[in-house]
Amino acid sequence: MGKFIIVLNARIKHNLNIFRENTVILRISGNDRKDFFNRVSTNDFRKFGEDEVLRTVFTNDIGRVVDFAPVINLQNDFLVLCSNGNSKNLFDFIQKYTVTDDIHAELLSTEKITVYTDNIIYFRLFDDFAGKEYKSLDGNILLKDNYAFKKVFVILNNPDSGYIKELTSKAALVSEKDFSLHALRNGYLYSCNELNSSVNPLECNLNEFVSFTKGCYIGQEVISRLDTQDKVQKEIVRIISDTEFSGKQKIFSGTGTECGFITSVNKSDNKYEGLGFIKKSFLKEKQKFNIENIKEKNIEIKIF
Repeated sequence: MGKFIIVLNARIKHNLNIFRENTVILRISGNDRKDFFNRVSTNDFRKFGEDEVLRTVFTNDIGRVVDFAPVINLQNDFLVLCSNGNSKNLFDFIQKYTVTDDIHAELLSTEKITVYTDNIIYFRLFDDFAGKEYKSLDGNILLKDNYAFKKVFVILNNPDSGYIKELTSKAALVSEKDFSLHALRNGYLYSCNELNSSVNPLECNLNEFVSFTKGCYIGQEVISRLDTQDKVQKEIVRIISDTEFSGKQKIFSGTGTECGFITSVNKSDNKYEGLGFIKKSFLKEKQKFNIENIKEKNIEIKIF
């Protein structure tokens, strides 16, 4: 334990940030869990080994997002780190498609710490995993995640751990606003604001977590057709404006045609930054966009 804290001290010198939040984890047990996950989500679980972590998208029968989450393969269970606001939807989805499968699902409330840094060059915390995807430490579970930016998730079961005390006392604690801004600017989707049944994984730029070779899964036919026939309608975009706007507002083209919608917004200094979806046909040429009810004000669109 002492050796690990010494290593951690060296990492903390390089300005680690931590974001603490309450979260819900889905625990899946049963002998059919690997085959079941291969049939109900987009990634390929056929070679999913013990002690590995795999991100996947759960989609409904028309290819829309139910949730997008990392899955940890423990010795006897899978742990799914549900995205914010989607745990109940994912639990109901699992229950719906569990017929004769040997599967048991359970929702667990816990606390999660996300560890990251603004200076990726110095993010050496991954070195402490000795090549593994996750590790257990004093009853806590730590896992690596490379999606959008390098980070380590800590599933907090033992807050009295020496590692946790060292981490929380020396790393910088960031607010929900600051973390959401960091996520927004790096294209990290972790909330039901963006991950929901109004969009599909390809519109969320989650192609790398979709297997196009493994065969059937819930929503597979729709997603494959969207990909092969180039039928993806919308694209997620970053939105910046000097004028205040809010989530769920509509986006219009410069000619007044409705072409998208806003999903989330955050204020930074004197600007407002957000995420939204715009129809791809309107993004082929550079043009100005307007937000609903904001006359003569343009928003700048940046695509991830």
